[in-house]
Amino acid sequence: MVDNTQPCVIITGASVGLGRDFVRRIAAEKRTMVLVARSQQGLEDAAAEARALGCVAHVLALDLGLPDATARLARFLADAYLHCDVLVANAGFGVIGDAADIGVTAQMALLDLNIRALAEQTLTFLPGMTRRGRGGVLLVASTASYFPGPYMTCYYASKAFVRSFGEALHQENKGKGVTVTTLCPGPVRTAFFERAGIQSELLFKLLPRSNAVDVVNAAWEGFLAGKRIVLPGIFTKLTAWSSAISPHGLVLPIVARLQQYRRG
Repeated sequence: MVDNTQPCVIITGASVGLGRDFVRRIAAEKRTMVLVARSQQGLEDAAAEARALGCVAHVLALDLGLPDATARLARFLADAYLHCDVLVANAGFGVIGDAADIGVTAQMALLDLNIRALAEQTLTFLPGMTRRGRGGVLLVASTASYFPGPYMTCYYASKAFVRSFGEALHQENKGKGVTVTTLCPGPVRTAFFERAGIQSELLFKLLPRSNAVDVVNAAWEGFLAGKRIVLPGIFTKLTAWSSAISPHGLVLPIVARLQQYRRG
């Protein structure tokens, strides 16, 4: 059967933060993109930037945490005669506080977006990539994936899933022409902290924040090079290394104290 669809790059969470910088970086390569996020206006602004660089950019305003979101995204591609060549799974958010106090709804919404939606998108589009013998997935995790995180319990756990999921898929797809790369940045200068409610916790004051453009460039270059993990900057590499030699019994009370600082 002849496939008359055109390849595209899907970028989730494309309206702000790292997602917006992924749009700019990939638009420079004149690739057709599908930009997905909840904000219609944010997407239109991102698409206008991409089009100004000579890129074809489609927009889909969609809450990826909804149960049928991936199916709706797949229908959107089919209607536009597109197929997913590269998935940049960037959408996600965090919440901070005592897990018993935050409430079930917010934490389940986090897990729905950071884990279920990301996995569903990946598993939906990956088979087509393997059939075509090209393309890949760039998953956005975090250095938080290397430790448990008291007072950001679900966020840290969700990123641990993303890293484990991505590393396993990288190995499964070796030799198939398909790359699965996981980005594990430390804190980045974006609006993430404000959305998560992180303003005065000492941990996030002490950690150096990376430049978003540098992080995105490292991620995209690492993906194109077929890397399994991208750790942009010396701090992220030290964090990953230290996780292998630091007992959780020692790390847990330190992280808990630093992230609970505002309440102390």
